[in-house]
Amino acid sequence: MLMVGGCSDLVTLFASRGISTAILRCRLRSDGYDMAVDGLHDTLQAILLVRANASRWGLDPARIGCVGMSAGAEHAA
Repeated sequence: MLMVGGCSDLVTLFASRGISTAILRCRLRSDGYDMAVDGLHDTLQAILLVRANASRWGLDPARIGCVGMSAGAEHAA
């Protein structure tokens, strides 16, 4: 499960159900980051990264999902 934004408190819950997680943290606007443009790109790149490394990490690439909270929910959708 790829989690976008403030979802770190769900890691333990997912782990107790046998679900591995990767967390994508958003960059800062002070670095020139535009959430409307760069956020979706970062989310898509993170999914590609997890799928590309799935076998190495012991994951099924066909069973990779994405969940987000707050601003991350828009990108997960």
